[in-house]
This record gives sequence, structure tokens and C-alpha cells, in this order.
Amino acid sequence: MSYNRTYGSNNYNSLIRTCFYGGGNDAYNFPLEIMHDSEDLLRFTHIGKETDDEIGNGAFLLITENQYVMSYNRGMGQGAHNNAIARAWADINGRGGINYTDAVNTYHDAENKLLIGKFYSERERSNGPLRNLLVFSLYRGGKISQAEYDSFMNFYNEYAWVIRREKFKVCVFRGIDRTIDEAKDILESLIDPELDLSEIMPKEEKIIGESTTSKQNTK
Repeated sequence: MSYNRTYGSNNYNSLIRTCFYGGGNDAYNFPLEIMHDSEDLLRFTHIGKETDDEIGNGAFLLITENQYVMSYNRGMGQGAHNNAIARAWADINGRGGINYTDAVNTYHDAENKLLIGKFYSERERSNGPLRNLLVFSLYRGGKISQAEYDSFMNFYNEYAWVIRREKFKVCVFRGIDRTIDEAKDILESLIDPELDLSEIMPKEEKIIGESTTSKQNTK
């Protein structure tokens, strides 16, 4: 199978060798490939258009009251959502290296505390249609804080036009397929102005994505 990803001037095959087989990295300890603006999400969908059924292509969104983090999965999208999210949550909490057990626990901790979005842009079969999908999850309960919604809106204002243009189906909490605008309305309906997340969120949250508050720690 002939396949080659590029990102800027970097050859993807070279990137894979560096990320997966060298540089002192392993499956749970690697530098995140953070997205900085909507052009990065366009690159992600362009990668999806070049994939076949053997190649996954994923990215993720983490939302806290202080930031949102948009990132490719490891290897410009080929890695697993779980490991990438675990790595991001460990970084936000100021942790260093993690092993397999840490990664499993850290992922579930993130899943139980955060509003998370998983992006997919890939084919389910060779020469089949491209599937663009965004799945939101929130396992701690059915309400979000005003500050979380404000962080989501920062994400929405930057990325929603790409999600519309590339015809992403958006699933909110295992519901039916919706648009990103319908998802926004659902999340707005879940705001609880009295919700206090201070007991479950890190006391000193490291900003690794886009800050959405003046309470900012070192990137």
C-alpha cells in the first residue's frame, strides 16, 4: 500500500519513525501535536481524505473552565484517542511520565471529569465514503458550568465553520446525529450556574491549549 502524509514540509513517514520508534518516546509519553486554529482542523480533514480503511485518523477536544485543547492523536492522527487524551490530562495536571496502568487510569479520570470531543475523519472500507464525525461525552453527569460553556464557545467560534463545511456529523452524549449548531444549543441548555467543579478539577491547571480565562498558568 502506498501512503504518505505530509504536514508542512515534514514527510509523514519520517515523523512516524521519530514519534513511534525514536526520540525517547513510547506509547504513553510523547509531545502532543496541538492544533492552534481552524486551519489545523482543515489539515486533519485533508489527511482523512487520503486515508483508506486500514488507516485511522483521529483528534480530540478537551474542555475545562480555563481552556480548550484541540490536538491530533499521536502521529498526526494515527494513534489511539485514549492514549492521547491520557497524555493531555497528565500534562494539564503537571505530571511527568506515565505507564500503561497510569494511562488507563488517567484516561478514565479525564472521561469522568471533562467534556470531551473525539474527532474522526476516515474511511470504514477501501474506496468507501469519508466519515467525518465528532462525538461529545460527559460521564460525570448531565450539567456543565457557565465557564465550561464559555470555553466551548471559544472553540466553537474558531472551529465551527470547518465542522459545517466538512459536513461533520455531531453526536452529543450517545444521541442522534446532529449539527454543530444543534450541539451548541444542547450544551447551552445544560448550563447550571450553581455548578461547582473546584473539588474535582486540578488546583493548579497547566494551560496546554487555548486559554479561555485570565487565570492562566505557564504553558
